[in-house]
Amino acid sequence: MPWVRLHGIKAYHDMPSLLSNFSSIKQTFNLVPSLLVQLQDYASGQAKDDFLDISAKPAGEITIEDKEFILSNFFNCNWETMIKPYPRYWQLLLKRGMVVDASRARESVARFNTQDFLDLQTWFNLTWFGYTSRKNPDIYGLFRKGRFFTETDKGIVLDAQQEVIKKVIPLYARLAEEKQIEITTSPFYHPILPLLIDSDFARRAIPEVRLPQRFQYPEDALWHLTEAMSLHENFFGQRPQGLWPSEGSVCPELIPIMSKLGIKWAATDEGILFHSLAGQGVSSAGNYNRDALFYPYAVEHEGARVNMVFRDHGLSDLFGFVYYRTQPHQAAEDFFSHLHNIRNNWQSGKKPLLLNIILDGENPWEHYSDGGEAFLTEIYKRFSNSSDFKTTTVSDYLEEFPPTESIANLYTGSWINHNFDIWIGGAEENAGWDILGQTRAVLTRSLKERKDLSDEAIRKAWESLHAAEGSDWFWWYGEHFSSAYSFEFDRLFREYLSQVYRALGEEVPESLKSPIKRLKKVVPPIEPKGFIYPVLDGRLTQFYEWSGAGYFETKTAGGAMYQGREKITAIYYGFDVDNLYFRLEADEAGFSGWSQNQEIYLYLLNSRPYFLILSPAAKGDGFYYRLYKGRPDNHVLVGEFNAISIYKFVELAVSFKYLDFNVGDEILLVVEVRDKGLVQERYPSVGYLSTIVPDENFEQIHWQV
Repeated sequence: MPWVRLHGIKAYHDMPSLLSNFSSIKQTFNLVPSLLVQLQDYASGQAKDDFLDISAKPAGEITIEDKEFILSNFFNCNWETMIKPYPRYWQLLLKRGMVVDASRARESVARFNTQDFLDLQTWFNLTWFGYTSRKNPDIYGLFRKGRFFTETDKGIVLDAQQEVIKKVIPLYARLAEEKQIEITTSPFYHPILPLLIDSDFARRAIPEVRLPQRFQYPEDALWHLTEAMSLHENFFGQRPQGLWPSEGSVCPELIPIMSKLGIKWAATDEGILFHSLAGQGVSSAGNYNRDALFYPYAVEHEGARVNMVFRDHGLSDLFGFVYYRTQPHQAAEDFFSHLHNIRNNWQSGKKPLLLNIILDGENPWEHYSDGGEAFLTEIYKRFSNSSDFKTTTVSDYLEEFPPTESIANLYTGSWINHNFDIWIGGAEENAGWDILGQTRAVLTRSLKERKDLSDEAIRKAWESLHAAEGSDWFWWYGEHFSSAYSFEFDRLFREYLSQVYRALGEEVPESLKSPIKRLKKVVPPIEPKGFIYPVLDGRLTQFYEWSGAGYFETKTAGGAMYQGREKITAIYYGFDVDNLYFRLEADEAGFSGWSQNQEIYLYLLNSRPYFLILSPAAKGDGFYYRLYKGRPDNHVLVGEFNAISIYKFVELAVSFKYLDFNVGDEILLVVEVRDKGLVQERYPSVGYLSTIVPDENFEQIHWQV
C-alpha cells in the first residue's frame, strides 16, 4: 500500500518543516516504530509498493491490468482538496465516473488514451505533495503545467518524492536535538495493549459485550513496548520518555510494564480521566470539575507509578473535524477564544494549566484546502506573540511541575468512547481475534515441542505474529468504518498469520484462506412482507398499491464517495408469484429532466446474474427495458419488454419465467445511474439489497394485518 510514502511527502514532512520556522513554539510528535521502519526503507530505496511500481512504468507500456488498477486506485485521495482544484485531474475523474469497481474500471479503459494514463500517473503522485514540497520550483512548475505531462515530468515527481522522504526522519531528529520538539513512541506494531494483556478486559467498559476466545499474552504487550523503546533509541540516540499507547488504550495492568521499561509518562483521552476519577468517588463521569483535565496525574498500580496526561477531546476534534470548514483566521480566533475561556474560568490557580491537544498527525490536513498551512501558521504566530499562553512539551512541563494528584484505579478503555468497541466484540472482529489466538497457540506449542526450527524460522514467525497483532486490521472489520481497501486489509491480516504457519513448515489452515470481511446486506427500513399487484402507470393508483413492498431511501445509505443530490431518492421492490416489481422515485424534478444519455441499470444478482437497462428519457414508441443475462462485461440479451411505465415514478415488472432462478433463491439488488456509460450513482453505495424468489405460500409465512 502507498500511504506511508504519500503521507511522507505531505503531513509527515510538512508539520515539522512549518514548525521549524517558529523557533519559540514547542510541540510533541509521536512516531510509531513500524512507521519509522517503513520511512527508512523508502528513504534507502528498499521499499516499494504496487502504486509506485505502476506509476513508474512508461504509460505506453502499461498492460490492461495496470490500466484497470490505475482507474480503480489513482483517484483515492480527498476529492475536494486534492482533485477538484486541478481541472485536468477532475476531468479525468469525470471521464472515469464517480463510482467504480473492478468490472467498471475494465469498461472504462477504452475511453482513456496513453496521454490520459500518463497524466493520471503523474497527478496521483503530484497531488500528494504538501505545501513545503510545492515550493520546489520543479514541483511548482508541474502544478502550473497541469496536463500533457511527459515521462520526464513523471520522473521528476517520483524522484522528488524520494528526496523528500529522505529528509523526514533527519528533520525530526534535528528538531529533537535542538529541544524544540519531544518525540514519543507507541507499541511497535500499534496493537491495543490492554487486549493483548487480556482480551476479557473489554468487559470492564461493556459488561455485556460478546467476546472471542480469550487472548491473554501480557508478554506480547511487553515485547511491543520493549522493541519500540530500542528502535527509538537507535533512531534518535536516546530512549523516549513519553508513550502514546495505540488509540490511547490503557488499563491499570499496563502501568507496571511501562514503569519497568523506564517510560516516564503516557497520554490518553479525557474520558479515561473522568471515569477514573468517578471510580475513586471524586465525581461522577458526567459531573466533574473541568479544571481536573488540565493537570497531570501520577497513576499507580501494584506499587508501580507512571505519570499521565489527558487530551482535551473537544478542542482536539475542532482541529480534525471543524476548522477546515472555515477561514484560517476565523478558526484561529475561535481556538484562542476557547483558550481564554479556560484561563478565565480557572479556579485553583496552583500552577500553570496544561492543555493537551492530541490528534492524528496526518489525516486531518487532507481536508484543509492548503493542507493546513495557513491555519497552523496563524496559530503559531499567535502563540509566538502571546503573554498568556506558552507551548511546551509534556516532559518539560512535568520536569517543572510534577503531578500532585494521583489515580489509584485507572479506567480501562481507549480514546474512542472510552472502550474497545471498535476493535473487538463484533462478529468480524471476534473472528479475527479467534484466528489470531489460534495462530498464537500454534506458535507457542511449536516452540515448546520442536527442536528442528531454525533461528530464522522462529524470527520470521514471531515477526509475522506481532505484525498481525496491530490494531488497524481490526479497525476495518465490523460496521464502524469502511474503506475501498477493507478487503485488502483483511487479506494482509490473514497473510501475516499464514506466514507464521509457513515459517513453522506447517499447513496453512482453511480458516485463513477465506475472507473474514463480508459484503454486507443493507437492511432497509421496510423489507417485502406480502404480495403486491401494482398497476404499472408511473403513479400511485391507490394507497395500498405498494404496501407490501420493501422500501429503501437512498439518502440513508451513506458512504458514497461523491456526495451530491441523488438522482433517485427511493426504491420500492416486491413481487407476486409471477413477477418482480420495482418502483423508482426521482428527485423533485422527476424524470422529465433526464437526458438521452442517462440510463438506469438494475442488477438482479445471484449465481446466475441478470441486469436490465432502461432510459427514462427515451420514450419513442413507448417505454421498454432491455433484460440481459450475465454481467455488463459478459452478457447476452434476453429480450426487450414493455412492462414498464414512467410518469411520476418508474414502475416495472420482470417476469420470473425469464429468470433462471429457483423458489427460495436470494436475489441481490443494486441500482446504478449512468451517464454516457459512466457510473454516477450506486444504491446502496456499498453492499446490496436482498429479496427472495417466493412461492404461493409466502404470504402465509409473512402474514400482515
